[in-house]
Amino acid sequence: MEYANFAKKNISEAVIRGTIIVIFFLLVIILGRYFKIDPDNLRKMFMGGSVLRAAIIYIFMYVVVTFFIWLSKDIFRFVAAIIFGFFLSTILVFLAETINAAILFTLSRYLGKGFVDSFLRSSSRNLQNKISHTNVWFIFMLRAVPLVPFRVLDLSLGLTRIRLSQYLMIVVLASPARIFWVQYILAGLGEAAFKNPWLLVNYLMDNRLAFIWSFIYLVLAVILTFRIKNKI
Repeated sequence: MEYANFAKKNISEAVIRGTIIVIFFLLVIILGRYFKIDPDNLRKMFMGGSVLRAAIIYIFMYVVVTFFIWLSKDIFRFVAAIIFGFFLSTILVFLAETINAAILFTLSRYLGKGFVDSFLRSSSRNLQNKISHTNVWFIFMLRAVPLVPFRVLDLSLGLTRIRLSQYLMIVVLASPARIFWVQYILAGLGEAAFKNPWLLVNYLMDNRLAFIWSFIYLVLAVILTFRIKNKI
């Protein structure tokens, strides 16, 4: 009887946590649908004053705004590349994404894992078995290669047994090259990155480094796609 009450309590807590995370995702969808970030207004916020002040405000706003409006991260990264340049913007985006990774991983672990374990026991065990046989190098590549969005990785791996410290180590080591690649291209294209995306083709043709880097990422993305398909 005592065990049944304990199990029932655990299930109830899992339902509450699962409901909270569902509400969170609905909020993210609604905010992403109806709230738009204007690049020009955002850029004005960081212009004027010291670089340090602008950098601190940028990281804070990136973490807070992109936590709720996921698609806004592209605007933030574009603005950072224009204002701070590709090198400094890489550092700022890296710091903000690392903070977001810790928050989203913890959120998924606390709210989602109990729900998954309680109501999707067989699927959860299957996922855990697959993850347990997935080496750190494969997760590293998922983070380093622009195939799976950062948000998806943060939330998905929070449902597994991987420790937060272990995941953050992967984030710190694997993210910089991927972020630098994007910031390098955005800084090179400037405002044309949004006004005329087709200019990206011309940019890659004229910039050998960006072209080679992009080609390597494309090959790695194809390889990872087949690896993921075999693991499912």
